[in-house]
Amino acid sequence: MSICMCVKPNRLRITDEVDESNQAYIRCCGCSGKWGYIDLSNNEIYPFFSKFRKKPSRYISREDRYVVLKRQKWRCNSCGKPLKYNGNSNWEGELAHIDHIHPFSQWKSYDGDINELSNLQALCPLCNKEKYNKTKPLNTV
Repeated sequence: MSICMCVKPNRLRITDEVDESNQAYIRCCGCSGKWGYIDLSNNEIYPFFSKFRKKPSRYISREDRYVVLKRQKWRCNSCGKPLKYNGNSNWEGELAHIDHIHPFSQWKSYDGDINELSNLQALCPLCNKEKYNKTKPLNTV
């Protein structure tokens, strides 16, 4: 099976090839190569090559911020300093920065949703600045 290498595939078609996870391949009509797949349960399209993927939002919901901080017991994932949710928090601590372990700037090379909880960590401002856009997580406490 070949992958579509067309620079600008102008016509795509959904095939009858449905697998056990309810996904069907999308093929290029020009070269008949695979372009991506569609999840038939929610009609989401997933291209094989990142150049066709839409850039995700940097927005991280309040709920996700809270889950990340609670998972880390309200401490920086690198140095262990106490963190607080926002400036209105009543306790002492650094204002939490929610950081992407695999950097957001490299979203095209991430397989999956860049904002998924497993790719998020809470850092203090100093550790977040130190990490910058490195892919590896810092030494965790």
